[in-house]
Amino acid sequence: MGNRAVGRRPIRLSDRQEARLVDSVAALTTAGLPLCDAYDAAAEYADGTRACERIGTTASAIARRLRTGESVCDATEQEVSRVHPIHAAMLRVVDETGDARRAYSVVARFLARRIELRSAAVTAMVYPGFVLACTVLGVAILARVVIPGIAGILSQTGAAAHPTIDPELILRRARTILLVLTVVIAAGAIGCLALRTTDADGPTVRLVARLRLSLPVIGSIELLRELLTSCTAVECMVVVGIGLDTAIERASSCVSNRWLRGRLAEAADRITAGVTPSAALLDAVGRRGSVARWFALAENGVPIVAAVHGLATDLDGRIEQRIALLRASVEPASVALAGSVLLIVVVAVLVPLIEIFAGAIL
Repeated sequence: MGNRAVGRRPIRLSDRQEARLVDSVAALTTAGLPLCDAYDAAAEYADGTRACERIGTTASAIARRLRTGESVCDATEQEVSRVHPIHAAMLRVVDETGDARRAYSVVARFLARRIELRSAAVTAMVYPGFVLACTVLGVAILARVVIPGIAGILSQTGAAAHPTIDPELILRRARTILLVLTVVIAAGAIGCLALRTTDADGPTVRLVARLRLSLPVIGSIELLRELLTSCTAVECMVVVGIGLDTAIERASSCVSNRWLRGRLAEAADRITAGVTPSAALLDAVGRRGSVARWFALAENGVPIVAAVHGLATDLDGRIEQRIALLRASVEPASVALAGSVLLIVVVAVLVPLIEIFAGAIL
């Protein structure tokens, strides 16, 4: 691997910048330019905005390394601090086969589509996120301002009205309920974040990863997205002549879900041992995403490249359908959840007040 220039840090590209760089090189290699010249041209035609300046600087640096004889994989890893797994897999394919035109085209299409689908999913979650944020803010205000103020007032008026009533003790129950509710919400958020970002592996992590894929709508979207990632990686490899078992094995490293990654690696081993791809994948992932059905078509005479591309298109359409379902279901669900939380809060505040004044009247 080449040595990075002294004092030079690798450039961190955003997802959009990385997609634009790959798309530019894909278009130029499709037009017939050699890979090194394609990176030079991508740097030359980058416009003057700051974002495109980073793209141009990166492309120019990669081109310089390619001219010194470095592989495109090493050159990119030296100049870019974070490369998407699909992009990295494609670079290794280019180094092995020399076929940059088709590999870059497949990955450019995937990266652009990935950004579109993620934007759609984020847009679907904006309103529910706003509702939940307002709910949490309301609970916090009640816990920090309203309840202590009521406790101070009733500790005097309530005790004066009926000496046997302890308003402070009753209102302490309300604060306890709010505290428990806050802790549960915070623990759930921290747990989800930890499971999402952990790099550990093992039976427990794989079990949790599998359960996460079983969640309604959200789990289905994650599963289809991971399958689309692996399918694109396989397409990128088989289109340049790499064997299917090797392609699936390498594609498994592009998947972030630990359970699915392990199952795809096992499927690759079984294909190497002589099991048909459809049977191996059916045993690995079941009927999820209709993966086995598309590979069965390849076994019955459909070209493998066409079958894998058809699977990718099918998965893309399924993701769009799930995102539409998420948009239709998550908004009323978030409103119902926010209403339930506020109902608990209101009950936690009103019940002590009713007890205090009922005791005072009696």
